[in-house]
Amino acid sequence: MSQPTVIVGKTENPSEQTAAKDGAVEISDTRGRKLVVKKLKAIARMRLMKILGAEGSSNPNYAAYAILAASCIKINDVPYAEFAGSLLEIEAKVTTLDDDGLDAIAKALRAMEPEEANAAEVAQNL
Repeated sequence: MSQPTVIVGKTENPSEQTAAKDGAVEISDTRGRKLVVKKLKAIARMRLMKILGAEGSSNPNYAAYAILAASCIKINDVPYAEFAGSLLEIEAKVTTLDDDGLDAIAKALRAMEPEEANAAEVAQNL
């Protein structure tokens, strides 16, 4: 299985250059789909936790899938709202992305972190 490609801050489509300047990145998952990923701001994470409710937001695995899906603002040429309106929308995007897309998004979000955070993560895994 091939590794997802992460292109930080660069997109092929000029209309997506604005998104790249706003911290979004274009990536490709192992299925070859083009995904645009943007790190969620604090208010977006707060709204997402509200949608997930107490049970969903207190389950780390469930919340992680939701955060990964919410971070994806475009799949191929289909744009998605930065703020999901319902739990059903989040679950539909998780279903669409599936493991290939979610894995690529997780890799992209890790690549967007400052080097100090990556170094701390590596040190913890020693």
